[in-house]
Amino acid sequence: MKRFSVRLFALGLGLGVLGTAAVLAVSAYASTSRSHATTIRGAAAHLRSTEESGQPVVDWNQVLPSIVNTPGAQPANVQPTRNFAILHAAIYDAVNSVDRTHEPYLISVHAPRDASETAAADAAAHTALIGLYPAQQGVVDADYAAELAQVPDGPAKDKGIRLGDEVASELLAIRANDGSNVTPPPFVAGTNPGDYRPTPPNFPAPAFTTWGQVTPFMLERGEQFRPAAGSLVTRRAHQVLGEAVELLRTIGAQGMLTAIAEGTFGVTKRPPDGGKGMDGVVARADGYFNPAAAFLEAPERLPQRGTPTPVS
Repeated sequence: MKRFSVRLFALGLGLGVLGTAAVLAVSAYASTSRSHATTIRGAAAHLRSTEESGQPVVDWNQVLPSIVNTPGAQPANVQPTRNFAILHAAIYDAVNSVDRTHEPYLISVHAPRDASETAAADAAAHTALIGLYPAQQGVVDADYAAELAQVPDGPAKDKGIRLGDEVASELLAIRANDGSNVTPPPFVAGTNPGDYRPTPPNFPAPAFTTWGQVTPFMLERGEQFRPAAGSLVTRRAHQVLGEAVELLRTIGAQGMLTAIAEGTFGVTKRPPDGGKGMDGVVARADGYFNPAAAFLEAPERLPQRGTPTPVS
């Protein structure tokens, strides 16, 4: 961290006072010229802020979901979030190459300062989406033409288009072999504790099982912020997991009703034959009927195992 210097602060304060005095001394002479120059600069800044509204970022962020939701457009083994990241990284680096007010994400091009940021954003988005979804080029081209139609023709527009295309092309090349196009192997459910197993009701196979090997966009590596072996977080996690497993083993050995009666779950104990049942929980309206409770109270009504269920 940089240290605060009293001497430098005092020097800066002194220079500031001197500068203020000089400005006041010539203010009467320069007031008319300065006012005129300020008006011109303000008008130019207003014109530029009107032109560079940032709206293309919003527009292209709406185009991509429509592509992702098009049946067959999004590759089944590629996370859509990857393509969102590429789209916006290309737009950001293209615009920042003109604006130069922020650190680049990945690509820095020494672009002309008079290049159109809007055209750069549109061209970057267009090139990125065509590279990611070549089969959707017709749709993307139509959106691109509509966006560019809002930018005045001229050298600034042309420079912005070339810049956006250059940045997006370079970013696509960098991400071409990031591991996202790897076809996952067939999934085989494990049988050991901790292994993933398909869950009801449809028991679907897991998706994106190789995504952990895809090159991160911001992290240096996937495990960068994982707790170190033997750290406090790791030790505490193992302690909590061990206590949970031991509790489940105890409940399994006791049986659910005994575990409740002995307070295994907590301080409250309730014997199997204690309590008032539903009468102690809710008030029943006249004519109340719970078919599940009726079956539980009269198990002979349930079909026996192996007995066909009557069909009416």
